Amino acid sequence: FKKYSKQNIKSAEEITKQLDIFKLMQQPVCKISGGERQKVSIARVLLQDTKILLMDEPLSNIDIASQKDILKIINTIRTKITGNIMIGKV
Repeated sequence: FKKYSKQNIKSAEEITKQLDIFKLMQQPVCKISGGERQKVSIARVLLQDTKILLMDEPLSNIDIASQKDILKIINTIRTKITGNIMIGKV
């Protein structure tokens, strides 16, 4: 098990604040709702900083306001990774 760098911790804090789940960082998974679990899963994926990101129903179990926030974050990351290439549904 490797230790997390200061950059890893900073990135985790930024993503969790954007997804409004920062307060959940110390909560056991069994104590959070389905929508919160979905947000945690999305945060974990986004923190991997990968070149390819495949998502299947990433917004299930999430309220409308949070869906908008998540889509905004995903779009920002998509633009950063691909430039301005539009990615559609399969």
